[in-house]
Amino acid sequence: AHEDGGGVYLYDCSMSVDNSSVSNNEALSDGGGVSMHVSNITIVGSAIDDNVAAGDDGGGVYLYLDCSMSVDNSSVSHNEALGDGGGVYLYDCSMSVDNSSVSHNEALDDGGGVYAYKSAVVLSGSSSISHNTAHGDDGGGVRVREGSLTVSNSAILGNWAADDGGGVYLYLDCSMSVDN
Repeated sequence: AHEDGGGVYLYDCSMSVDNSSVSNNEALSDGGGVSMHVSNITIVGSAIDDNVAAGDDGGGVYLYLDCSMSVDNSSVSHNEALGDGGGVYLYDCSMSVDNSSVSHNEALDDGGGVYAYKSAVVLSGSSSISHNTAHGDDGGGVRVREGSLTVSNSAILGNWAADDGGGVYLYLDCSMSVDN
């Protein structure tokens, strides 16, 4: 795509990805796989993989303003962003991940797996954020700024950051809850 949403672009819409994939796409700006504004997406039994945000944020998925994403029995993997959020980038949005993985994603700046700004991220049901890399700065697995991260019966492991927080980096007015 010339701008946002290499695979799919949503504005004020809902989308369901069921037993499918959004793969091998590239956006010159945000959202290599999916870019969404004021929208909702449900991903079940599917893969968001091998996508690139060549100009900015959200290699796999880019969510901006009043969006929600539900990921169930799925994977977000092998995506790359030249900015933040190799796997997923959220701004003023929410994401729930159940029995799924966010793995092997790369960001050239912050949040190799997930970058969440003013957003809520919930991991549950044996989910994992693993083997992601933030080459430029903080939060190899997850970087949260002014938001929340809830981890329940899930794992954050094997991530790497060039600066701080290989697994998790929390910055400014954040909360994190871990429960097994």
